[in-house]
Amino acid sequence: MTTADADFLFLVGGQGSQYFGMARDLYAGASKFREAVDEMEDFVRDAQGISVVDYLYDPRREYADACDDLTLTNAAIVMVEVALFRLLETHGLRPRGVVGSSLGEFAGMAALGYVDWPIVLDTVIDLGRRFGSRAGLGGLLAVLGDPALRTEVPELSGTEIASANHDGHFLLAGTADELGVAERALDERGVVTMRLPLTTAFHSSRIEHMRIAALAAMRGVKFDRPDSILYSSATAARVTRGTPETYWETLRRPIRFTDTVSAVPAGPETVHIDLTPSSSLAAIMRVSHPERTARPIITPFHREQAKLAALVGEIAPGAGALGADRRQAR
Repeated sequence: MTTADADFLFLVGGQGSQYFGMARDLYAGASKFREAVDEMEDFVRDAQGISVVDYLYDPRREYADACDDLTLTNAAIVMVEVALFRLLETHGLRPRGVVGSSLGEFAGMAALGYVDWPIVLDTVIDLGRRFGSRAGLGGLLAVLGDPALRTEVPELSGTEIASANHDGHFLLAGTADELGVAERALDERGVVTMRLPLTTAFHSSRIEHMRIAALAAMRGVKFDRPDSILYSSATAARVTRGTPETYWETLRRPIRFTDTVSAVPAGPETVHIDLTPSSSLAAIMRVSHPERTARPIITPFHREQAKLAALVGEIAPGAGALGADRRQAR
């Protein structure tokens, strides 16, 4: 297979996929990736007075530590996904479509140039501060089970489904107390659950009171592109006109990632490349769309350069090296 034979769909995800040290291997050894991250880091330092790189790669932090500062993680997810997008393009892997899920839609519009990336970073940082200042908004709980459990288990009645990915995985949104009740009830039934590193119940009615504040934060997020290749997991359709209202729905509506993938035409040579820090979207696709090819890049095992080199070698054998060097992540 070569780039002449294949086409690419990029998958960009959002909150819940982050962890300390994410993409460290690329930052340490892939110069194009590091240059892109550093460019955005310099902007964030100057414009916002915070350091995303220092937060992500703090040597005192472990993978298991709660990576839940919404302001910094919003920026970190966008920076990592935009930088990986750029790196893939330098090796001839240019997407026919980009499927955005939740915050990933912001990263997608920045990577595609529909909205200038400094505006996107300012926006997601502002959103992080506004939501982060409102304690007690709840969170999201990943459940390894059938979404039908939401109606079958009485203790889940106070929660809402934030995302139904397939018959073995869904997300519940609710207050901290509601999610605690749900966790205990599901544990008693032998159902595996995991709290996402979030203190906000995005994709549910729990954030409805934040609508005005969110719209104010997103006032600069506008574009009009009839030729857009960005697909929204809020609507399972292409986004040809982006407005603050559009992106409020991205945060407020349940995630329909699986429906969105189904809505994007794909042939036998289509390769879905997951830019999400935990490769969670590729993992979902392995169950929801087993007939499609989904390739992860970033994982907690820090073998991103090897994964990317294998992908480039398989699909674009003439693309050259990944721009590795010996400089270590700061």
